[in-house]
Order: sequence, then C-alpha cells, then structure tokens
Amino acid sequence: GPTIQIGEQTVITVDAKAAGKGKVTCTVCTPDGGEVDVDVVENEDGTFDIFYTAPQPGKYVICVRFGGEHIPNSPFQ
Repeated sequence: GPTIQIGEQTVITVDAKAAGKGKVTCTVCTPDGGEVDVDVVENEDGTFDIFYTAPQPGKYVICVRFGGEHIPNSPFQ
C-alpha cells in the first residue's frame, strides 16, 4: 500500500483521463475505524489529487471511487 507519513499531508494522484465524465471520491479509514478528512481536487488535465493527513501510525484503508465505483485495486491498505 501507499507509504503514509504521520502528521504530514499526503497526496495521491488519480489519473481519470480515460474514464470519461465523473467525480473521484475518497474515504480514508484510520486503524481504529474513524475517518480522516479528505480533500479531492480536480485538475484541468483529467487527474484528481487526493489530500489527507494521517493522525496516527497503523493500518489505514483508502477507498477511491470514480463515479461511485471503486477504481482498480481499491480499497488500498
């Protein structure tokens, strides 16, 4: 899974150029079952940047969806 830096903002870039019209959404679940605030920014080139900050060490589950459907390999752990 992705390397998560504790207390530092992490960015994941999703390339949705070939996916057509739709929105990328993301949830990041903490090891204790809570959710982290996530910002999704749509870029002009058809990619989306997902920003979040992990508050504690542990195993996070990152679910990325496009148009409501999981992207390939989502959820990431």
